[in-house]
Parts: sequence; C-alpha cells; structure tokens
Amino acid sequence: MNFNTFYSFELSLLNSIYSFRRYQKIKETFKRKYGCDPEFYARAPGRVNIIGEHIDYCGYGVLPMAVEQDIVIAVGKNESKMLKLCNTYNSFHTKRSLLFMAR
Repeated sequence: MNFNTFYSFELSLLNSIYSFRRYQKIKETFKRKYGCDPEFYARAPGRVNIIGEHIDYCGYGVLPMAVEQDIVIAVGKNESKMLKLCNTYNSFHTKRSLLFMAR
C-alpha cells in the first residue's frame, strides 16, 4: 500500500508501521464482514478552527487547520440498496444500515 496516496508528507518509520497495521485491520475487517476486499479507501483529516467556531455558516471567515487525527473508510459495492456502516474499534462499536429509495 502506498501511503503517499493518503498522506502528503513523509511518514516516519513508526508512523508507516502504524498506518500499515491500521489499513490492514480495516481491510481484514471489511473482508470478514462483507466477503470481499474494499474497492477503495477514503481518508478525511481532522480539523480544528484556530480562529472562529461555527461562524463560517453565517458567511464569516475562519482559520481552520488540519490535525493528525483522521477518519479512514473502506468502500465496496453490494447488490442491495442498503448502505452498511460499521466501526473497526470495539469501544465505538456500531452497525447501521440505511435503505436508499429510488426517486
């Protein structure tokens, strides 16, 4: 797995090992739950506002900054109209299924 796809900076060896294990756990959990490998991964970095909090909704400026914490998801298709979500961390264990209806 090429982590430069997800991270724009050079990772230290320790971060590389952690990231590899993390993505490996996500991949293994996905395969165990859904019976196939993910088609792709998506990553969203965490964010804090240095100046301004919730005022951007009113058109005012904020000064956001990305932080190291992030969310990574693995994605794959299924044959149903259900969106199935689950968490790999047992302390935040949740399962959700959402039905999408045709318009």
